[in-house]
Amino acid sequence: MSENLRIFLRIKPSNPSKSPFSLINSQTLLIPPNKNYSFDQIFPNSGSQKALFLITAKPLIKPFLSGYNCSYFVNGQTGTGKTYSMGLLKKLNIEENEENNGIIPQFLRNLFEEIEQNNEKNEVFMSFFQIYCDEIRDLLNPEAKGLIIQEKKENNETFIRDLIETPIKSLEEAYKMINAGLVFRKIASQVTEKLYFLIKIIRKSIKLHREVIQFSRFIRRKSIIP
Repeated sequence: MSENLRIFLRIKPSNPSKSPFSLINSQTLLIPPNKNYSFDQIFPNSGSQKALFLITAKPLIKPFLSGYNCSYFVNGQTGTGKTYSMGLLKKLNIEENEENNGIIPQFLRNLFEEIEQNNEKNEVFMSFFQIYCDEIRDLLNPEAKGLIIQEKKENNETFIRDLIETPIKSLEEAYKMINAGLVFRKIASQVTEKLYFLIKIIRKSIKLHREVIQFSRFIRRKSIIP
C-alpha cells in the first residue's frame, strides 16, 4: 500500500434540487459559499456497494495477509447509511447477491477466497463487540460483564480483557457468528446516545504471526454542512 491513511466520502441518495453541496470532481466537494473538501475519492449517490468495496476495502486484504494490521472506520451522522454501507442492516445471507452486499460480507468472502488460493495454513478468529453509553458489550458473549480496555506492556498493543475471539473456518461460520451478534446489538434511541460497534478479524499464520483488521462504525454528531 502506498499510503497509510485514505479517506473516502459516500453520498447518500437525496433530492438533487435540495442538496446543500455539489461535486467539483471525483475528489472534491463544494459546500456553499466557498468551502472545498478533498477526499481520496467521492462515491456519488449512484455508486454501488460493489464499487465501494473494490476501491475502499479490497486493497486491505493482501496487506492484512502479508502481516499488517488494518482498520476500516465508517463515520457519519445518524441516518446517513453507515450500517447499510457496512452490510449489517439485517442478518447476512450466504446466498444473497454479492452485488448488494456491504463492506463486511464482501470482505469476508474475498478473504476466505484469498486464503484458499494461497494454500497457506491460517487460523482466523472473530470478535464482535459494541460500545454503548461508554459500556463495552461482547455481542458473541452477551453475559460477559466488566469488559475493559487494557494495554500489553511488552508491545503496547491495546486489547479488551475477556473479549471472546471465536475461530471461524469458513464464510458460513463467519456469517453465523455475525448474525448471532446482531441479535444482541443495541440501537441508539436518542440522538445524544453514543453508540459504536466493531468487528475484529484476527489472522494467525503457521509462523505465529498475528494480524488484526478491525471494522468500526461510529456516529458523527456534528455535520460539516452548515
